[in-house]
Amino acid sequence: MTGKRRKFELESIPNKKIKVTHVNDAALTEQPVNNFRKLEVFQIQWSQYFSQGITQNERVIVLIDNMSEFCYLHLRNDWIETSISEGNIVNVFGQFDDDNKCIIDNSQGLLIVNPDVLISATSVADSFACMRKGILSDRVNGNFTYSPALVYGSLFHELIQTCLMNQDFTRNFMESEVERMVKGSIEKLYSTNLIEYDVIIDLIDAIPIIQAWSDKFIGEIPKSIDEHLSISKVKPTLCISKILDIEEHICSTTYGLKGKIDASVEVKVSENGLLKKLIMPFEIKTSRNTSPSHFAQTVFYCLMMSDHYNVNVSSGLLYYLKSQTEETGKMIKVPVVPHELRSLIIQRNKMAWFSSEKMSLPPVIKNKFQCGNCNLNTSCFLYHKACEKGTGESSGVANLFEKLVSHLQGHHLEFFNKWNELITLEEDMYRFQPEIWNMQASLISDDDMCLKNMYLEPKSIKQNGEGNRQIKCKFICQRVCVNLIFDSQFCIGDHVIISSEKENRTVANGYIEDITSNYIYVSLDRIPRCYPKRMDDFEIESCHSFIGLPEMGSSTNYLKMGITDTLYRIYKNELTSNMKLVRQNLVSLLVDEETAKLRKLIVDFKPPRFNQTNEMSLDLNDMKTLNEDQITAVKLSLNAEDYAIILGMPGTGKSTTIVQIIKALVKNGKSVLLAAYTHSAVDNILFKLIDENIDILRLGTKAKVRPDIWPFMLDIEEFDNVNKFRSFIESKQLIATTCLGINHYIFSKRRFDYCIIDEATQVTLPICVGPLRFANKFLLVGDDFQLPPLVRDREAIEKGMGKSLFTTLIERHTQAFTKLRYQYRMHEEIMNLSNCLIYDYKMLCGTPNDPNHYLTIPKWNEDFLSQFHKDKDNHCSKECWLRKVIDPQHPVVMVDTDSLEANESRGLNQNVIEASLVEQCVKAMVVGGVHQKEIGIITPFRHQIKLLTQKFKGLTDIEISTVDKFQGREKEVIVISLVKANTDNKVSDILKDYRRLNVAITRARSKLIIFGSISTVSASELVRHIIDHIKNSQTLYKLSDKNTPYWHIIPKTDLLSRNLESASKVNKVNKVNKQPKNITGSPEVLLKNNQLLRDIAINLKST
Repeated sequence: MTGKRRKFELESIPNKKIKVTHVNDAALTEQPVNNFRKLEVFQIQWSQYFSQGITQNERVIVLIDNMSEFCYLHLRNDWIETSISEGNIVNVFGQFDDDNKCIIDNSQGLLIVNPDVLISATSVADSFACMRKGILSDRVNGNFTYSPALVYGSLFHELIQTCLMNQDFTRNFMESEVERMVKGSIEKLYSTNLIEYDVIIDLIDAIPIIQAWSDKFIGEIPKSIDEHLSISKVKPTLCISKILDIEEHICSTTYGLKGKIDASVEVKVSENGLLKKLIMPFEIKTSRNTSPSHFAQTVFYCLMMSDHYNVNVSSGLLYYLKSQTEETGKMIKVPVVPHELRSLIIQRNKMAWFSSEKMSLPPVIKNKFQCGNCNLNTSCFLYHKACEKGTGESSGVANLFEKLVSHLQGHHLEFFNKWNELITLEEDMYRFQPEIWNMQASLISDDDMCLKNMYLEPKSIKQNGEGNRQIKCKFICQRVCVNLIFDSQFCIGDHVIISSEKENRTVANGYIEDITSNYIYVSLDRIPRCYPKRMDDFEIESCHSFIGLPEMGSSTNYLKMGITDTLYRIYKNELTSNMKLVRQNLVSLLVDEETAKLRKLIVDFKPPRFNQTNEMSLDLNDMKTLNEDQITAVKLSLNAEDYAIILGMPGTGKSTTIVQIIKALVKNGKSVLLAAYTHSAVDNILFKLIDENIDILRLGTKAKVRPDIWPFMLDIEEFDNVNKFRSFIESKQLIATTCLGINHYIFSKRRFDYCIIDEATQVTLPICVGPLRFANKFLLVGDDFQLPPLVRDREAIEKGMGKSLFTTLIERHTQAFTKLRYQYRMHEEIMNLSNCLIYDYKMLCGTPNDPNHYLTIPKWNEDFLSQFHKDKDNHCSKECWLRKVIDPQHPVVMVDTDSLEANESRGLNQNVIEASLVEQCVKAMVVGGVHQKEIGIITPFRHQIKLLTQKFKGLTDIEISTVDKFQGREKEVIVISLVKANTDNKVSDILKDYRRLNVAITRARSKLIIFGSISTVSASELVRHIIDHIKNSQTLYKLSDKNTPYWHIIPKTDLLSRNLESASKVNKVNKVNKQPKNITGSPEVLLKNNQLLRDIAINLKST
């Protein structure tokens, strides 16, 4: 990374033999440890050296190690043009002399630049034809859809891999597997217009070839095989004697490579009359002809296996199934040759440099044939025109260039450059995430999104699918620490990476299915095997014998896998592939033909159109449950020719309005795509539609979807042919997913009349565009005074990434939006607190002066607080501050802690005294009969959440979280802990965020209690407005005695539970109706009382 110095553990790698390119012809030889050093680039200089009577140029790289000592690396010959910058981390394979000097040239040494940037081995291998495509494919999806060739290739791979794993190549087994695999691939066949019968026939036709290959090469007797680049007339002989792993995923930070090997195999090789047992990567190819990229990929896999298994892997195997030269297909041995390895590593370094320098791309290749057939050509030309100021002439393929991007004008290119830069800035927050995978556990702080020293419970391992590809298992904390997992940032549905603690190796990927206080359930792509284990007969020169699938007892012998004695780390993987999808949304918006209308609306800001005489009918019975604002919103949405926007203030029934819009659209024969940023928002709408007789399909991962919605999820096992699946998909009136869930096969075929996005103000523009691409019209619903899009990079925020499409369009076209003002959630005093802060008293109470808005404490008239008071030295004999604070007649109370010794902890956003006051207050309400589920505690800081969670252990129904987690939620009681209390009167930015403060105070229905140091938090102008408003309401309570926090006895959790059980009534709070009371009476009376309904009826009669 240019100009930046990254934190990294710089060291010589101890106790490990390293594979190094040497002067002799051996491709990889065992060398002492000092040939592999991890160093940082300090300075780069040009110099000259004298060799064979000629003065030649060289680059001298000044390096610095972890002891701050300088080393000098001289790059010569092919290495001189290595892409390298100051601040880069490098792995140096070579000999350093006494002067700390090392030479890397065409005869010795290797250099890996930025080894923490893991480049796909396949991408590097393919990049010799076009490196630009390889880099772009890591940045955008390229509107990727399965082609028939890819579907067939995937099925042939799976068939051979399944036979290898089960050691069964009989015809009966293979035919049964073919039927199973094709049935499980119905979605792929649907997206490529393939028919399952034809695919089954084609796969079965290949069975004799696969059987002939297995008869020849699977077993104990070596057979002759062709060797790549061999000039010898004598062919090598070998056979595959054992399967070590299938789809082995290796991340090598030694070589900066990653990839999945089709099969890792043990091979018996006959060399010079000696029989050796070696390990090799085995790659399956379904193309007819050999390719240099296939050989390169195999060489890379040899390097990766060398690193992973810690042995010299000097050759790999390629199998061309469809080659017609032999009845077995063509099998080739691919050796690792020094000059090929050198060029491959140099190419890998170039790609690593471009991957790090996100705003740069390799040059266009100007090849008419390749560019014309490239699935990334539109992305490539867009980048060339927008970022590189390119033209048709400079592209080298002018006709194609003009055809694809000639419609783009200056403002389109400015739009792309702006958002491409913003996405890159945000992506930089995660770019070097792989570094943590290789750190020692002791160096990882508890604040990192990492669970350390976890062990896997073998009995919990269950296979959710065929083979080893969907595994559910349970990880338990090694050390006893209550709520260790609860206190972390992990949530159900989070993507995670599993690595072994000892070897620092990534062993599996997946997502969280369930969380408890000390264990976590995850669904993984494979059983998390540890570092490869050697067999007893292992010998470094001639017998590379490892435990493989046969010794594991069909993948169930977890002792031999090393699972039972392995400790693991679990990392939160926030990057996954989301950024590629986000960039693809941006590219598609600007270049796809299907998005031309959307482009005019979003980029060109064409005013939206509305048809006041549309022919869609409305059910007056449905309209009876809505207020005037909601009816206006429904009408505006149905009249929209392009889009409409609904701004719903807190508690105003946004979801209810969306439900009525969906019902009206479906009744008029329209198809709807429903999306939101969060799964909970999507499911909240669907839950209200369960009984509405609408044909719903919910896309997504089951673990992330609420159980009530599971019956509407896609179960691919129900379909045995493509036609049934096609009919099922095309019959769905409503399809729902998250904004990032649009990479499903369905979207390659289906288009919708409408797209509705809930919580639209929480979604950045390029993410929002994703689902909009698949609809003719769209509705955005949200409130730009509530939570903004989640953007972490400060510069990206300052440059506008935090501004949603919702807000952008409202500012441009005020006629396109309507407001929902009548709220039915909060007591009027809570509502007015939000009004004074945000809405300028435009939010109205749907049920004014309703006594049911007050909190009900069942034991209020009993002496339930006596158990909090001490028998002696009772400071509450005259007046109890606790009773005054929780008094139901005061819906809004703020407790000032200035007179207490309640400063925040130094270096932590944590306040112990304030947490104690919150504990007393909440437990007092629980003892009084308020149910735990009706109480929420909000605090802006994670350390305070951890502290409060400890205080409420055992009361698991009390929800404690940040503002963000409470968005869209509500509780009868909300208690807010502001935490900040210091002599400098400094507050964090989060207390200056009006949107988060607004969300926090509007989650409460009948009681809002705020704890804080007024002198400190008043430094925030927003908080000061809140304080002034509460002062005017005379509900600001000042704790004047510094001993106040210690006046009360806090009952134990088990006593609290018994109190609840013995209570004659659990809290029967009359929950506020979400909507006004139904309007009853004849249609004539209904129309008479409602001008909007009368207008609708007139429109209906006229049509």
